Amino acid sequence: GAAHIRARGRAARAHLRGAMAAMSAASARELIQEAERAKASLEAEAEAIAVELDAPVAETGAPGPGLKGPLVDAEGYPRADVDLYRVRTLRGRHATIRTDHKDLMKKIEALLPLALAPTADDEDATMADGPWAAATIPASEPATPTPPEAP
Repeated sequence: GAAHIRARGRAARAHLRGAMAAMSAASARELIQEAERAKASLEAEAEAIAVELDAPVAETGAPGPGLKGPLVDAEGYPRADVDLYRVRTLRGRHATIRTDHKDLMKKIEALLPLALAPTADDEDATMADGPWAAATIPASEPATPTPPEAP
């Protein structure tokens, strides 16, 4: 029953963590870029749906139903000035987009530490060419600069 489903979920998450641990920083960055493109696409589609649902009704000039407005009039009858099927379809799609967006954000959140983790090559380059490599002071110079003498 429920315990079996929870165990399968834990196994799937462990498998995902293992696959992500073996992933290189470059491939994690590529996956993040793909997820960012998908996220932008979902956000644009969600915005278009919200704009369409919030737009005033052309025939009556009444406000649109929006994402959460009632689809019935004051007497409890379905609104005759809106396409109820279209509104329900758009609201359903918007809910799906919100769920997909949350999943994408979780994926990006999981990939960020992998993409930003320093690799062995990065650490070697930082040590050889890092900001402190050229900052060593020769023994012949004083550790603190002396102010120039006044004329």
